[in-house]
Amino acid sequence: MDHSIPRIDAHAHYIPDPYRKMLESRGIDKPDGYPLPTWDLAKQLDHMDKLCVEFAALTISSPHPHYGDAGESIEVVRASNEFGYDIARKYPDKLGIMATLPLPEVDASIDEIEFAVKEGALGFVMPTNAQGVYLGDERLDPVFDCLNRHKAVLCFHPTTPSAIPSDVLTNVSRSMLEFFFDTTRAVANMIVNGVVKRYPDITYIIPHGGAVIPLMAHRMNSHFTRFLAEENIDVFEVLRSFHYDLAGFVVYNQLDILLKTTTIDHLLYGTDAPHTTTENGLILAKALDETDKLTDEQRTLIYTDNAKKLFAM
Repeated sequence: MDHSIPRIDAHAHYIPDPYRKMLESRGIDKPDGYPLPTWDLAKQLDHMDKLCVEFAALTISSPHPHYGDAGESIEVVRASNEFGYDIARKYPDKLGIMATLPLPEVDASIDEIEFAVKEGALGFVMPTNAQGVYLGDERLDPVFDCLNRHKAVLCFHPTTPSAIPSDVLTNVSRSMLEFFFDTTRAVANMIVNGVVKRYPDITYIIPHGGAVIPLMAHRMNSHFTRFLAEENIDVFEVLRSFHYDLAGFVVYNQLDILLKTTTIDHLLYGTDAPHTTTENGLILAKALDETDKLTDEQRTLIYTDNAKKLFAM
């Protein structure tokens, strides 16, 4: 690894105690088809040290903490966010929190946004769908309106789709394929339904190098031109406006098309820890360090400068 360039991790996760206890109380030991990884603060700081990460923006990953009980979700989300704010206050130069919202509960999510702003959250994270309500659904418009008023940074995280075949790929984690498909489905739904156009003051971060979205850009634009001409949707303009984190295996096949989709100042480093182990994180970081697809100047932007600008650090 190139230790001369410090990194800001824009895609890292924490597993707060209230969240873990909720899953345990429901007997959920393999959400999305694989065990929830272990996490604690010491492990997080050790991971950061080994990967030359000077600051990490922490979010709750999948599963989203709503299992049909609105009261439970609201309580767990608040407690989990407070758990995160306490960590950020102890390590303000190393850790920040992207607050979770109790979606699809609209009023409670707006309350949580206001609370998070007062607590100094870096931004917010939304699942691609919550109880089957997808990003782009008009029922979530009041939440996006609130985020827009606060000029919030908003990242998304995939989760298990609301409906998938029960007898296909049953022996692998749904994160392998379904997470990418659900990200693509949710973001396309946002574009079609005009969310990005209506709420332009939100800064949107798409995970995992944009999933399949950049690959589908020309196909999407063709269909929008044919069937949604009155909406005047420019897919390429929308995709250029997004930020994308490079968590996962982006460098091998996705980076080429991502560099054609947006500009270098819209790309962010991410480790996806602890769901990606430190060992794999080192392998992926080495691939970014050594790829000939990036110049040293571009690497510096991705590793540090873009995130500093995004989070006003």
